[in-house]
Amino acid sequence: MKYFYIFMLFVIWGLPATANDWKLIGFEGVPIYAIAVSPVDKDVLYVFAKDEGLFASSDGGATWACEYKSKSQVNCLAIDRFNTRLLYAGYDDGVLVRIPESGKYKEVIIQRGIKTSSLVLDETSTKAVVIGTAKGIYKSFDQGASFMPAGLSNFAITCLAIDNSGAKAVLYAGTPTAGVFKSANYGTTWTPVNTGLKNLEVYSLLCDMKTPSIIYLGTLEENIYTSENGGDSWQALPINNKLNQGYALAQAIDQATNTTVIYLTSLSGDVHKILERGKTINKLSGQVANIYGICLGITNLVPSILYLGTTTGLLKLDE
Repeated sequence: MKYFYIFMLFVIWGLPATANDWKLIGFEGVPIYAIAVSPVDKDVLYVFAKDEGLFASSDGGATWACEYKSKSQVNCLAIDRFNTRLLYAGYDDGVLVRIPESGKYKEVIIQRGIKTSSLVLDETSTKAVVIGTAKGIYKSFDQGASFMPAGLSNFAITCLAIDNSGAKAVLYAGTPTAGVFKSANYGTTWTPVNTGLKNLEVYSLLCDMKTPSIIYLGTLEENIYTSENGGDSWQALPINNKLNQGYALAQAIDQATNTTVIYLTSLSGDVHKILERGKTINKLSGQVANIYGICLGITNLVPSILYLGTTTGLLKLDE
């Protein structure tokens, strides 16, 4: 479960900010559970603040406007790359969908009290929306107007990843007890893919943007794993001793080198930058100790700008 406690807040807020430090840009003292950054405008981003609602910024977090007031917890956000006015938010009872024409939000209830933990968008011709919940997978083929079951109903889903490189999307689902499952038919069938995993408590998954058959996986222990064959086998990265629990993953493509950059935050608040498929890992500068990291946000437009949602507010780092 994604609930944490706060202590020693003076570690961040009591120190003066310097260049390359994480800077608080809003929602001081409020947990931030989800972030989405526009794929076409580096200054546009959305966050969900606990007990306050869904907020939008058009100036990189300098100012915020409430888009949807809600006490229900939003756990994940996704922006449609082909229509950035279309926004999906997974919450405690289902999915919030922002209607592009009106900008208003529609609640699509899956099942009361069955939390939506993760959400991915299919960028193939099918354009499916796939969500992971406390009771399995659901999918939509009509931009979130309706959802149908897509398997794994006996499992709580902690995270999803999607490979959009083929004619059909390939889905990966992480669970807190049974590792990872894979489906190449939108959930008609699922296959466990856990060879090499020593810990089946999976809390983050990511398919590499450049080479989607390469997958990164984080657990609630120190192990961060990678697969270079679409989940057929997993290997622990050789830098595990530098990490403390792989809780959330984000990625962007470095335009200068045309390579994928992976970012990872842990429950301890540390944020690491993973390069060369895990051969190189660097802890990002700045003060984030003793603050629990919950979610990350980034855009390909400026991959050096990173947003971190924590238990005590929203932070921003420009490398």
